[in-house]
Amino acid sequence: GHMTTVGIRGVDLYRLTDDGWRHVCSGRPSTKSKENSGILISNMANEYAEYMLYLPLYDGVSDVQIGVDRDAEMGYPVAATPRADRSVVFYGTSITQGGCASHPGGAWTNLLSRWHNCEFYNMGFSGNGKGEPAAAEILASIPNPRCFILDYEANSHNTGTRATLEKFLDILRSKHPEVPITIISKAPHASTMLAFGADDIDGTIDDSTKIYSMAGADDQRPRMSVEQMREMVERAGFRAVERDTHYNEIENK
Repeated sequence: GHMTTVGIRGVDLYRLTDDGWRHVCSGRPSTKSKENSGILISNMANEYAEYMLYLPLYDGVSDVQIGVDRDAEMGYPVAATPRADRSVVFYGTSITQGGCASHPGGAWTNLLSRWHNCEFYNMGFSGNGKGEPAAAEILASIPNPRCFILDYEANSHNTGTRATLEKFLDILRSKHPEVPITIISKAPHASTMLAFGADDIDGTIDDSTKIYSMAGADDQRPRMSVEQMREMVERAGFRAVERDTHYNEIENK
C-alpha cells in the first residue's frame, strides 16, 4: 500500500516537556487482528507528567483501554494545551484526514495543533468531503471556532466547488458571521473563490505547492508570482494586500 500500518491503524504517544510536545512511541498494530495491545512506555520516572495519545488516522476505534502500574495515578489534564478556546476547524479530503502520514501524530493538522497550541477539529474524509450541506451543518455546530479552513477541491474539482461552495459558506455564516474562513484552491480557480467571499489567497508562491505535482497533479509547475497574484485579485475587482503571518499589512515600497 501507499500508507504505513501505523498511520492507518496505529497510535502515537506524546509527552509535554519544557520544549513542547515530544514523541515518545508509536503503537505498531497487527495486520492480522482487529485487536491490538502493546507497551508504549516503560521504566517511567516517579513523577507527574502530561501525555497525549493520538488515535489512528483511518481505522475506527471502538474501545481503548490504558493500563498503568498498580501504584500509578491517572487524571484529567492539568496543562491547558492544546488550548480548547482557540479551536481551528478543518474540512477536506484525504489530504486533511492524514494521508499519507507515516504515523498519527505526523498528520499536518496534528503538527500544526502542537506547534500553535490550538485544538484542531479534523473533518477530513478520504474519497469524500465534497461540500455537502450536511457537513457544513456539522461544522457550524462546533462552538466558538477561531477559524474555518476548507480544502475539498481535490475531490469536488472546480465544477463541484462552484456548485456547492456558496451554500456551504451560507450555512457557516448563519452561525458564525464573523469567523474567518480560509478556502484552499488551485491557483487558477482562486479568483472564483474571491467571488464567493474569500478574502485571502496564499500558498501558491514559488514552489510551495510542489506536493501537488508529486501527488500526480496535471500541473507540474504550480507556481504563481506575487505580481501574478496581485493582477488576479485586481481583475476580480478587489484591492490586493500583502500581509505577514500575524495578518499585519505589509507596505510595498
